[in-house]
Amino acid sequence: MNVWENAAKSLEFLEGERRVTRWRKILRKWVENKGAIFGLIMVLCVIISGVFAPYLSPHDPILQDVEKRLLPPVGQAGSDPQYLLGTDHLGRDIVSRLIYGSRISLVVSTSAVAFSGILGTIIGLLSGFYGGRVDSIFMRLADVQLAFPFILLAIAIIAVLGPNLQNIIIVMGITGWVIYARVVRAEVLSLREKE
Repeated sequence: MNVWENAAKSLEFLEGERRVTRWRKILRKWVENKGAIFGLIMVLCVIISGVFAPYLSPHDPILQDVEKRLLPPVGQAGSDPQYLLGTDHLGRDIVSRLIYGSRISLVVSTSAVAFSGILGTIIGLLSGFYGGRVDSIFMRLADVQLAFPFILLAIAIIAVLGPNLQNIIIVMGITGWVIYARVVRAEVLSLREKE
Protein backbone atom coordinates (compact mmCIF):
# COMPACT_ATOMS: atom_id res chain seq x y z
CA MET A 1 0.00 0.00 0.00
CA ASN A 2 1.23 3.43 -0.82
CA VAL A 3 1.03 6.61 1.22
CA TRP A 4 -2.10 7.93 -0.55
CA GLU A 5 -4.10 4.79 0.19
CA ASN A 6 -3.12 4.96 3.87
CA ALA A 7 -4.12 8.62 4.05
CA ALA A 8 -7.49 7.92 2.37
CA LYS A 9 -8.22 5.06 4.78
CA SER A 10 -7.31 7.16 7.82
CA LEU A 11 -9.59 9.98 6.58
CA GLU A 12 -12.46 7.52 6.10
CA PHE A 13 -11.86 6.20 9.62
CA LEU A 14 -11.88 9.73 11.08
CA GLU A 15 -15.10 10.64 9.27
CA GLY A 16 -16.69 7.43 10.53
CA GLU A 17 -15.58 8.25 14.07
CA ARG A 18 -17.01 11.78 13.77
CA ARG A 19 -20.37 10.37 12.68
CA VAL A 20 -20.38 7.89 15.56
CA THR A 21 -19.49 10.54 18.15
CA ARG A 22 -22.11 12.91 16.72
CA TRP A 23 -24.79 10.22 17.02
CA ARG A 24 -23.60 9.43 20.54
CA LYS A 25 -23.96 13.10 21.50
CA ILE A 26 -27.46 13.23 20.03
CA LEU A 27 -28.44 10.02 21.82
CA ARG A 28 -26.95 11.26 25.10
CA LYS A 29 -28.90 14.55 24.87
CA TRP A 30 -32.06 12.66 24.06
CA VAL A 31 -31.63 10.27 27.01
CA GLU A 32 -31.08 13.21 29.37
CA ASN A 33 -34.38 14.79 28.26
CA LYS A 34 -37.01 13.29 30.55
CA GLY A 35 -39.89 14.69 28.50
CA ALA A 36 -38.65 12.92 25.36
CA ILE A 37 -38.30 9.62 27.22
CA PHE A 38 -41.81 9.97 28.67
CA GLY A 39 -43.23 10.79 25.23
CA LEU A 40 -41.51 7.78 23.68
CA ILE A 41 -42.85 5.50 26.40
CA MET A 42 -46.39 6.81 25.89
CA VAL A 43 -46.23 6.37 22.11
CA LEU A 44 -44.83 2.85 22.50
CA CYS A 45 -47.64 1.99 24.95
CA VAL A 46 -50.26 3.17 22.45
CA ILE A 47 -48.61 1.22 19.62
CA ILE A 48 -48.31 -1.94 21.71
CA SER A 49 -51.90 -1.68 22.94
CA GLY A 50 -53.11 -1.20 19.37
CA VAL A 51 -51.15 -4.12 17.97
CA PHE A 52 -51.95 -6.53 20.80
CA ALA A 53 -55.50 -5.30 21.50
CA PRO A 54 -57.16 -8.75 21.32
CA TYR A 55 -54.74 -10.09 23.92
CA LEU A 56 -54.70 -7.06 26.26
CA SER A 57 -58.41 -6.29 26.25
CA PRO A 58 -60.21 -7.75 29.31
CA HIS A 59 -63.64 -7.73 27.60
CA ASP A 60 -65.21 -7.48 24.17
CA PRO A 61 -65.36 -3.73 23.36
CA ILE A 62 -68.72 -3.93 21.54
CA LEU A 63 -70.45 -6.42 23.84
CA GLN A 64 -73.37 -4.69 25.57
CA ASP A 65 -74.67 -5.56 29.01
CA VAL A 66 -77.38 -3.09 30.01
CA GLU A 67 -77.53 -4.50 33.54
CA LYS A 68 -73.96 -3.27 34.12
CA ARG A 69 -74.35 0.14 32.52
CA LEU A 70 -72.75 3.28 33.98
CA LEU A 71 -70.61 1.46 36.53
CA PRO A 72 -68.11 3.84 38.18
CA PRO A 73 -64.36 3.24 38.05
CA VAL A 74 -62.69 0.96 40.61
CA GLY A 75 -62.28 2.71 43.94
CA GLN A 76 -65.66 4.40 43.93
CA ALA A 77 -68.86 3.18 45.57
CA GLY A 78 -70.78 0.68 43.44
CA SER A 79 -67.82 -0.25 41.23
CA ASP A 80 -67.07 -3.71 39.86
CA PRO A 81 -63.40 -4.89 39.98
CA GLN A 82 -63.83 -6.51 36.54
CA TYR A 83 -64.27 -3.05 34.98
CA LEU A 84 -61.28 -0.87 35.93
CA LEU A 85 -62.60 2.34 34.41
CA GLY A 86 -66.25 1.38 34.64
CA THR A 87 -68.76 1.00 31.83
CA ASP A 88 -70.58 3.35 29.47
CA HIS A 89 -74.33 3.90 29.03
CA LEU A 90 -74.68 0.60 27.13
CA GLY A 91 -72.67 -1.47 29.61
CA ARG A 92 -69.51 -1.73 27.47
CA ASP A 93 -66.12 -1.86 29.19
CA ILE A 94 -64.31 1.47 28.87
CA VAL A 95 -60.80 -0.03 29.18
CA SER A 96 -61.45 -2.42 26.30
CA ARG A 97 -62.86 0.39 24.19
CA LEU A 98 -59.79 2.53 24.89
CA ILE A 99 -57.43 -0.29 23.92
CA TYR A 100 -59.26 -0.99 20.67
CA GLY A 101 -59.64 2.75 20.04
CA SER A 102 -55.86 3.12 19.93
CA ARG A 103 -55.91 1.14 16.66
CA ILE A 104 -58.13 3.73 15.01
CA SER A 105 -56.03 6.58 16.41
CA LEU A 106 -52.85 5.05 15.00
CA VAL A 107 -54.38 4.44 11.56
CA VAL A 108 -55.82 7.94 11.30
CA SER A 109 -52.70 9.72 12.55
CA THR A 110 -50.16 7.82 10.46
CA SER A 111 -52.32 7.96 7.33
CA ALA A 112 -52.98 11.68 7.71
CA VAL A 113 -49.31 12.48 8.29
CA ALA A 114 -48.26 10.32 5.32
CA PHE A 115 -50.90 11.94 3.08
CA SER A 116 -49.98 15.49 4.08
CA GLY A 117 -46.26 14.70 3.85
CA ILE A 118 -46.55 13.31 0.33
CA LEU A 119 -48.86 16.12 -0.83
CA GLY A 120 -46.69 18.83 0.76
CA THR A 121 -43.48 17.35 -0.63
CA ILE A 122 -44.86 17.22 -4.17
CA ILE A 123 -46.20 20.78 -3.98
CA GLY A 124 -42.95 22.04 -2.43
CA LEU A 125 -40.87 20.36 -5.15
CA LEU A 126 -43.00 21.79 -7.94
CA SER A 127 -43.11 25.23 -6.38
CA GLY A 128 -39.37 25.42 -5.71
CA PHE A 129 -38.29 23.89 -9.01
CA TYR A 130 -40.50 25.82 -11.42
CA GLY A 131 -40.76 29.08 -9.45
CA GLY A 132 -42.54 32.04 -11.03
CA ARG A 133 -46.28 31.65 -11.51
CA VAL A 134 -46.39 28.06 -10.17
CA ASP A 135 -44.61 29.13 -6.99
CA SER A 136 -46.85 32.14 -6.58
CA ILE A 137 -50.05 30.09 -6.97
CA PHE A 138 -48.98 27.38 -4.51
CA MET A 139 -47.68 29.82 -1.90
CA ARG A 140 -50.85 31.95 -2.06
CA LEU A 141 -52.85 28.75 -1.65
CA ALA A 142 -50.68 27.92 1.37
CA ASP A 143 -51.33 31.39 2.84
CA VAL A 144 -55.09 30.94 2.39
CA GLN A 145 -54.84 27.50 3.99
CA LEU A 146 -53.01 28.92 7.02
CA ALA A 147 -55.47 31.80 7.38
CA PHE A 148 -58.54 29.55 7.26
CA PRO A 149 -59.53 27.98 10.62
CA PHE A 150 -59.02 24.22 10.69
CA ILE A 151 -62.31 23.41 12.37
CA LEU A 152 -64.38 25.31 9.78
CA LEU A 153 -62.61 23.57 6.93
CA ALA A 154 -63.06 20.20 8.62
CA ILE A 155 -66.76 20.78 9.20
CA ALA A 156 -67.28 21.95 5.61
CA ILE A 157 -65.48 18.99 4.04
CA ILE A 158 -67.11 16.44 6.34
CA ALA A 159 -70.54 18.00 5.60
CA VAL A 160 -69.95 17.64 1.86
CA LEU A 161 -68.24 14.24 1.78
CA GLY A 162 -69.90 12.59 4.77
CA PRO A 163 -68.60 11.47 8.17
CA ASN A 164 -66.38 8.43 7.78
CA LEU A 165 -62.79 7.48 8.58
CA GLN A 166 -61.44 8.04 5.07
CA ASN A 167 -62.82 11.58 4.93
CA ILE A 168 -61.31 12.41 8.33
CA ILE A 169 -57.91 11.27 7.03
CA ILE A 170 -58.37 13.41 3.91
CA VAL A 171 -59.33 16.48 5.96
CA MET A 172 -56.35 16.10 8.28
CA GLY A 173 -54.02 15.48 5.33
CA ILE A 174 -55.26 18.51 3.43
CA THR A 175 -54.83 20.79 6.43
CA GLY A 176 -51.27 19.66 7.17
CA TRP A 177 -49.55 19.89 3.78
CA VAL A 178 -48.45 23.53 4.15
CA ILE A 179 -45.63 22.87 6.62
CA TYR A 180 -44.06 20.19 4.44
CA ALA A 181 -44.47 22.27 1.28
CA ARG A 182 -42.72 25.29 2.75
CA VAL A 183 -39.77 23.32 4.10
CA VAL A 184 -39.28 21.38 0.85
CA ARG A 185 -39.68 24.56 -1.24
CA ALA A 186 -36.99 26.34 0.82
CA GLU A 187 -34.56 23.43 0.34
CA VAL A 188 -35.25 23.22 -3.39
CA LEU A 189 -34.72 26.97 -3.78
CA SER A 190 -31.41 26.83 -1.92
CA LEU A 191 -30.24 23.84 -3.99
CA ARG A 192 -31.35 25.46 -7.23
CA GLU A 193 -29.10 28.48 -6.57
CA LYS A 194 -25.97 26.34 -6.12
CA GLU A 195 -23.68 25.48 -9.00
